[in-house]
Amino acid sequence: MLQKDMRRRLYEHNWLDIRKKDHNPSQTLNRFGKQANEALVDLALLAKKLPEDYILRKIFTQKNLGVLLQSILCGNEPIYFVDEELDVDIDYNLRRGQLATLIVKIGIDFCIDQYKSTIEQSTILNEPVISQLSKASQICDEIVTKMYIPQMRKKIQKENLIYLFDGSKIIDTFEKSMDEIQNDNIKKFVDYCNGQLGVTNLPITRVQEISNRIYTDGVQEIEFNLVSEYGDNIIGRLVMDYHRVISTATLYDDQNNPKVDLVLRKENNGWYIYKRSN
Repeated sequence: MLQKDMRRRLYEHNWLDIRKKDHNPSQTLNRFGKQANEALVDLALLAKKLPEDYILRKIFTQKNLGVLLQSILCGNEPIYFVDEELDVDIDYNLRRGQLATLIVKIGIDFCIDQYKSTIEQSTILNEPVISQLSKASQICDEIVTKMYIPQMRKKIQKENLIYLFDGSKIIDTFEKSMDEIQNDNIKKFVDYCNGQLGVTNLPITRVQEISNRIYTDGVQEIEFNLVSEYGDNIIGRLVMDYHRVISTATLYDDQNNPKVDLVLRKENNGWYIYKRSN
């Protein structure tokens, strides 16, 4: 759509700077508008005519549309980052679901930001509305996850991997009984850590602490203190390296001894943690 020279100038300068040096800025702006409208019509035509799986895998990807939507809504200050992830062989309907969830996520995050900053600044008054908006986004994400996991399980069996939980959804949790916790990924995380570090057949009844720490770029640690039925503390940490689309996660005990090496795969907008089957 853009000539190479103009594309370079737009990357390096904003429109105000370009306009000052342009002999006919109004004409240039109108030309941009015409080219953009034609490009959008062409993209719509491609979406209708090209093979369905190809357009979602190669053109209308989450990364491409994420950049577009955030540029429209947020300019140079993105509020949601779509990371590079594993190109998993999933069906067309699931890819549509992922895009729909992405659109919802970016749109709701924008609405939350606007509501907090321009409509209701009081945290007491705005909390119920923000909570409902966030819940809607989480529901969409959960729907796509439920669609994704069955397809993913068929493929990882061939790689001798067993899915455990999504590490990106282990949120900070303090002093809660297991009955109070609704997050399935936290429940699976607690069960796995207890199975590796706890006493056999002694269930966890309370989470004293689960806290995320980012110490270096691309490495995140989840520190945990879990309380068993008899009051024993299960303490440790999970270190997740997400530099690459396929990487590692390591579970450490309270003496900082590595106990289990796991596989981390960046897929479906998450950090999926797997153990290797015996």
